[in-house]
Amino acid sequence: MNKKLGKLLSLLVLIFPLLASLTSVTEVSAAEADAVSVNLHKRVFEKGASGENPYPKQNTGEEMADFGGTPLNDVTFEVYDVSAKFIELSGANSAEDATTKIVADAKASNYAPDYATKLDSQKTAGEGVATFANLPIKKDGKFATYLFVETNSPANIKEKAAPIVLTMPVYKGDTNVINTNIHVYPKNEKEAMLEKDLTEEAKKKLALTINGDTIYNVEKGVPFAYGISALLPWNIADKDFYRVIDTPNEGMKVLVDTVVVEGLEKDKDFTIKADTTGRGFILEFNTKSDKVKALAGKRAKISYDAVLTEDAKIDTGLNNEAKVEIGTNVKPGEPGTPGEPGEPEKPTDPPVVGPKVYTGGKKFKKVDDKTSAELAGAKFNLVKLDAEGNITSYATYTNGKYTWNAEKDAATAFESDAKGEFQVTGLEYSEKLPAGTSYAVVEIEAPTGYAVLDKPVKFDVIKDQFDTEVLSVKNIKKGLLPSTGGNGIYAFLAVGTVLMAGAFVWFRRTRVSAEV
Repeated sequence: MNKKLGKLLSLLVLIFPLLASLTSVTEVSAAEADAVSVNLHKRVFEKGASGENPYPKQNTGEEMADFGGTPLNDVTFEVYDVSAKFIELSGANSAEDATTKIVADAKASNYAPDYATKLDSQKTAGEGVATFANLPIKKDGKFATYLFVETNSPANIKEKAAPIVLTMPVYKGDTNVINTNIHVYPKNEKEAMLEKDLTEEAKKKLALTINGDTIYNVEKGVPFAYGISALLPWNIADKDFYRVIDTPNEGMKVLVDTVVVEGLEKDKDFTIKADTTGRGFILEFNTKSDKVKALAGKRAKISYDAVLTEDAKIDTGLNNEAKVEIGTNVKPGEPGTPGEPGEPEKPTDPPVVGPKVYTGGKKFKKVDDKTSAELAGAKFNLVKLDAEGNITSYATYTNGKYTWNAEKDAATAFESDAKGEFQVTGLEYSEKLPAGTSYAVVEIEAPTGYAVLDKPVKFDVIKDQFDTEVLSVKNIKKGLLPSTGGNGIYAFLAVGTVLMAGAFVWFRRTRVSAEV
């Protein structure tokens, strides 16, 4: 056994130098590699998330399955050769200081400084990866330095990733083995392109709580205000157009003249026009305006008024939808390529909507008090009553809007049709009226042969009852009198004369008997 063990040890001693030489060959081969591939793994985080523990993580040059975030495609990166500048800077400073200076220059110039030479451009795809292959490790016999910059990204990216400087060679971990397949993880944060809501003042004015739920209720024609917050991307200056398009449902209309953008001037920093439906608007920022460019990576605040119109459906939540169109026009003579003039980039976010707004109403039916026959031709004024039942105001309804006046001279008459039906629409729900105030209709003209009602008919406007409840308004027939000048009157007169004569004779006889 000892002889066999001795032979084995002798064999290992002989083989060891051979193994060592093979390892040496491997390291030398790696050191003498003439090109590398750099894989940029683009990751996006929700607003504020990239600064939370355990992020940001340190890039290692290796693949990192646990880096976090979500892969992001359609991000364009460019690579530049900055070898000469790095050598110049590192001659008088440390390598770290030289790298910091190049990054600062890249940020100051927005993309790449003048001394950088562009080599390639790639867009992230698949799992958010852009690969730059076959980058030389050396230039003019010295190790090369490369600058990677983000030049375009989806519009909901608030700020581009920081420039990346890589100086060759990059080693694997703590080894002396050169990494020829480098992985780097630039990151971004994203925000919603648009945020939209009623203004706080409008909410306070329109809010109504029903069964514990808050809804927003308004009378037709009464303006209420919306606010939109629009993110302008970090590279807004490179875009040829950035539009916010707001389109309300049928029954709602934006008052286009009320659209304003905080801090910006109409017709200089932005333009505004009606959309294709005629109900909404198209707001286009002037991407070359200094004030607009100053908003890069920030949010623009847009406000405007809207109203519910004549065709607003009762007890139906109405809304408006806003979206962004953004893009870059191609150069003339390049037809058929993506981004042709006017063609927007792929949307990054779905359209946004504000809270639903409701309006109410009431249906009536004019009928005979005894037979319930349907009565046409009755006319009513819409009024408001105080707690004692006194009329405080009369409604005039014109051009889809109510005005309330103390005098009834201009009040609108609502008339029952052939089926005895009429309705009032576009009102606030009764729960929103001031305490003690109620709605009512006052009959001003009764159907032929019927007496005009002598008291207002009170009613409530309640959500979801417009199509389910109809208030019957009953009329009583007048006494049956013959027409003035008709033949029938002579019979009445004759009978009346006979009765009067008889009464006179009876009176005379009674008097004579009394005297006797």
